[in-house]
Amino acid sequence: MLRCVLLACFICQVSSPQAPDTGDFQVADEDEVADCSVSLMQAWSVVQSRRERHRIATRNASHVPGVFVHHEIEMSTSGREQPQLAGDQVASERKSARTLAPKDQRSSAKSNATASESISIALKGPAPKKSDPPSLLPASWLCLGPFRYREYGTDPLRAFGSIQDIERASRVHGNLWDGFRNRSNTFADALQAGLGYSESLRRVSMMHSPTGRRITDTSGLQLDLSSQGSFPNYPSESGPQGRTWWVIAYTNFSGKTVPVDFKEALNNSGMNMTELNYRDSTTTGAGWAIGVLNLTSDTTLLIRCTDYFHIDDSSVYTPDLYGEHRGIQVVHLKKGTHRMYVQFSVPGFFCDVYEDTQSARENVTGLSGGESNTIKVSDISDGTSPFIPMVDVAVSYVVKGMLASPHFGVPVLNAATDVLFLGDAKIIDGPAALEVKAVDTAPVLSGQILIFKLQLHHTGKLDCDTKSLMNFSVALYPKGDGNTSYSPAKISLSVPCREHGGIVAYPDFDGSVQLLWVEPPNITRFSNQRCPTLGCPLMLSLHGSDVDLHAGWGDTYDYTGAQANKTGGFPYPAWLVQPTNRWKWGTDWEQQGFDNILTAVRYVEKFLPLAPGETVLDKRECCGLDSRKTLVTGHSMGGHGCEVYSTHFPDQLLGVGCAAAWGSIQSYRGKGESSLLLDDARRGIMQAVGSEHNADFLSANLRGIPMHAFYGSADDNVPTTENKLMAQLVSSASGNPRAVPQTEFAGVEHWFEQNKPEMTQFFETVLRPGRKDGGVVLPQFPETFQFTVTSPLTYGSRGNLWLVEKVLASRPSEFFVDRCLTGLQVTVQKPMCEGTLKSLKTDPSGLKQGGDPLWVLRTSNVRRFVLDLAEGSVQGRAWPEALKVDGKLFKGLSSNKTYHLCNRGGWHMCPTDKAPLFPAGPVDAGIRRAPICIIHGFGVGHQAEALRLANKMYLVSRYAVPIVDAAARSRPRVADNERDCLSFLPHYCAFANLIFIGSPAENTLTECFKCAFPYVRFLDQSTAAPSSFALGGMAYVSNNSALLAAGMLPNSYRALLLYGKNAQGLARAIDAVPVASKHEFTDFMVFGPDYGWQGEGGLLASGYLDAQLRISKAESWVIPEHAVKAEFPSVEAPDGEDPACANSDFLLEIRSDAKGGQAERKSTRLNSSHRP
Repeated sequence: MLRCVLLACFICQVSSPQAPDTGDFQVADEDEVADCSVSLMQAWSVVQSRRERHRIATRNASHVPGVFVHHEIEMSTSGREQPQLAGDQVASERKSARTLAPKDQRSSAKSNATASESISIALKGPAPKKSDPPSLLPASWLCLGPFRYREYGTDPLRAFGSIQDIERASRVHGNLWDGFRNRSNTFADALQAGLGYSESLRRVSMMHSPTGRRITDTSGLQLDLSSQGSFPNYPSESGPQGRTWWVIAYTNFSGKTVPVDFKEALNNSGMNMTELNYRDSTTTGAGWAIGVLNLTSDTTLLIRCTDYFHIDDSSVYTPDLYGEHRGIQVVHLKKGTHRMYVQFSVPGFFCDVYEDTQSARENVTGLSGGESNTIKVSDISDGTSPFIPMVDVAVSYVVKGMLASPHFGVPVLNAATDVLFLGDAKIIDGPAALEVKAVDTAPVLSGQILIFKLQLHHTGKLDCDTKSLMNFSVALYPKGDGNTSYSPAKISLSVPCREHGGIVAYPDFDGSVQLLWVEPPNITRFSNQRCPTLGCPLMLSLHGSDVDLHAGWGDTYDYTGAQANKTGGFPYPAWLVQPTNRWKWGTDWEQQGFDNILTAVRYVEKFLPLAPGETVLDKRECCGLDSRKTLVTGHSMGGHGCEVYSTHFPDQLLGVGCAAAWGSIQSYRGKGESSLLLDDARRGIMQAVGSEHNADFLSANLRGIPMHAFYGSADDNVPTTENKLMAQLVSSASGNPRAVPQTEFAGVEHWFEQNKPEMTQFFETVLRPGRKDGGVVLPQFPETFQFTVTSPLTYGSRGNLWLVEKVLASRPSEFFVDRCLTGLQVTVQKPMCEGTLKSLKTDPSGLKQGGDPLWVLRTSNVRRFVLDLAEGSVQGRAWPEALKVDGKLFKGLSSNKTYHLCNRGGWHMCPTDKAPLFPAGPVDAGIRRAPICIIHGFGVGHQAEALRLANKMYLVSRYAVPIVDAAARSRPRVADNERDCLSFLPHYCAFANLIFIGSPAENTLTECFKCAFPYVRFLDQSTAAPSSFALGGMAYVSNNSALLAAGMLPNSYRALLLYGKNAQGLARAIDAVPVASKHEFTDFMVFGPDYGWQGEGGLLASGYLDAQLRISKAESWVIPEHAVKAEFPSVEAPDGEDPACANSDFLLEIRSDAKGGQAERKSTRLNSSHRP
């Protein structure tokens, strides 16, 4: 008990933002212990509350470039969700539902251990282990700051040079570096002598206190204030006197933190901070820390940092944003002195920096007994393999002695200097019936993390141990291009065994192996023990932030009662499908997280995992899935996903039951800060596509859908106003004050089980059979309804109306429908219907079954749409026998056909009903709904930036992205037809979205596919500014300008082009790829020379393309290149597009189709397979 009290006291102490971190924990006296004697769970609740108050107080204070204030949330030990500063995605207080859910079988001791470990990671970095290898992290740091980073990707210092340039220039100031070096040596000697952190600091202070000052424990830690005036300094909105300051930070190795407090440091240097008494954010913010690495031999380093960093002049390295041992960098350094630059946020940072050994690998990966989604993973290698396994292995549960699927994904980090492949895989320990096969042939670069795709097969029933685990070990054998022999990496796994329901591994849209939780329907609810003929409905459940897949979430809907499954399985007569958002943080169920829902549902619908039966046909006869009938639910971030999915696919909804939900980031967090140097008109263009996932904006799409809101009255994480607002909006759009019932659970906090009686009653009502075969009935369309669509790529239908093409890409499209009824269906006819109905001379007795005599449809920003009246789409709901579109009448419609309508100077039936081309953008389409390959050229920084992008995509969303060196491919001949270029791609990139890095002169495949970007023209090498580019009539020639452009490939897959004349410019284009949620993006962006400090105000061009892959002038801006230091020539842009694209068959086909021609092309649209 005493240990629990002391740990709780420690938690309270370290959680205080004001508490100094001495590095030495001292037990409080008895009174203090009594004051702090709370349980661990209560202490964690205190931590959450303190941190939330601190987050609110500092929300607008600062953030590091590449790291923005993210709204998202995760479950705390007390059941709360707390937003805070994070990396590209949410990285807040760490607690998954597994320590909350009563269904979880973990012991309370395990829960407490998890909570304490989480606190250590969140507040001070990973807890030190006895087995920690020797750290090579610098013991002392010279820090420059503070800064306030107002905008993603900006650094105020960039106006004066890179941090490397500034640091090199500062070396001429002897007092600065001598003062730092002397203190650093004293501190290192004290640590070497065995002194603790506090004692070492005291020694530094005693030996370096300025003459004439009273010697204290801190008086000599910092450079003397009187010398600061001679040091280089820079303007800063958060620095005292409006300038930056140089301070020294000391690494606390035992506490695993480098604390940086500018206020305290300046006070110690002689500035009287008490007298100054700043009442604002002065001295808070972020800065740069510079440390020195001295290596006595060539060394391979494994580095895991809390913040972004550089080594010497390297590309920026991505941190381990979530503290989950997945953001690991391999750095090969030569013998000698190296500089490490860390871009940190107050109150500090930490890095694991180790020489590559097996103990170092286990430390940085957490694989000395790691766990992901309740699957235990251990690295049992000897440290000699170039492959380092990662923790987030994807493998299915064993259910009734059988693997739920054969798919097996193992992420590995390549620590070698060579490009390697997976040569083979073998089971080295485990059930005799189990076999493994390697199916991945993609290369993995040095330093890259790639999820290898394998398959597991078994010839008989798999045995599980007494703990209901199936244990096995796998060896992964690397191979290179030559004859070099490599040692295998070996991992052991413990996979849970269950009797019903569980985790299923499957290939997602990009080919990476992801996970979902599946429970087959309760067929005991049907008299014939079978699903209806068309299949059982879908219950789609979306989890909150930081929630692993496991029984605690998967079984959260279970309840006992007369209708519950007596065999112990899922209680409802529906398929339960719970995707992962690709990772427990994910992207708020937006962008690729949204796509993950669709692929997961399609996989279950096609293969019916865990359903009874030997073959898929057997399973379908018993338990088919009909995803056209869906009940959507979700909690917290999953509640947001619930609302987003529902507003996108209203036609397939049986009902919507979202819990503790928020509608949009604007409502939940506020709009936040945006560039002060960008005018509102252009900001509107940048933010135009951001409404795609704003459920509140799209709330009118839910008119006529059964909906219920659930939330706790004491929710201190997601405000109850979020749930009430959505209910209010849908009710108002329905003209019915009771359209959306609300259940407010009195006194309940953020987390609650999803089997509360009120929720169970709603779910059962929605899933109640309405047909003779036990099938459910979709709700009828209301007499008037509207459908707002922001992108034809990502929406389903409403009233069987599908948007195909917009007029303006930046504006939403809208359908406004009035059903015109006759006879007993209506008492008072609508004025807009009356005249047309009379002209039709409609006889109610002659109407076909389910048909309405007329629908009046008015549109906004719609160029093409489809009215899908095929039998599988109508499903017993109303449909129009005549359709009046913006005044144009179409008669004689039939319920077994699909109609494709176009507006080219007036509405008419299109000459073809084949799927037309979609626009290339926006940019995020380039990393969605398809496999992805990065193809880089030979330019400076190309491979490093390709590697950084691929690893960032893995870290945020577990992408598996092959990297292709175009220089290593056979040089393509000049192709008469762009489709010939496809044959030069490796087979794993043949049907993929492609990301090209480098200009046509640097990348042979960019040259081959350059007509995918016809609006971008690269200048001839013979011009005054070779390797420059032009766009929209403007030439961009500065070495620091860069380009991100969306395009379309000949096979209808998307393409992105990333280009910068130097590594700095290219890095800006890489940063703009919208891997994380809440990015602002268009179809193209030109980053000017001053973008590094101006942010969006430094964009020289941005906007959208039309359907012909031309810049839409009404939705874009293009301005001349300029900079504070205009060290580049003035060059006239060439007229028009590249002449080489004038006769491009592919481009002519696109433009023929955009003009209403007969072109037919393969559609790679994102939405459900039921779309025509």
